[in-house]
Amino acid sequence: MTFALGLYLISLGINYVPMLIYAVAMTKNDSALAEICNELDDKHRAMAKYRRQSILLLIPLLVPIVAFGRLKGERAPQTPNT
Repeated sequence: MTFALGLYLISLGINYVPMLIYAVAMTKNDSALAEICNELDDKHRAMAKYRRQSILLLIPLLVPIVAFGRLKGERAPQTPNT
């Protein structure tokens, strides 16, 4: 039981690695304010969005999988329209 709990907590910690990398990138680019500028117009909607997303942090390894999928999707070559 203790081993399973330890694995769960480690996998939850791994969830925060992509968010740390993204936060550092935003800080280096000074783009943090630009990232949230539009969302601050409707604070209630923004808080509801982030509340839902924060619940997903409880699912082990979900954030790294989603981040990798988005990164892979951005790098996929696009076929020209003919």
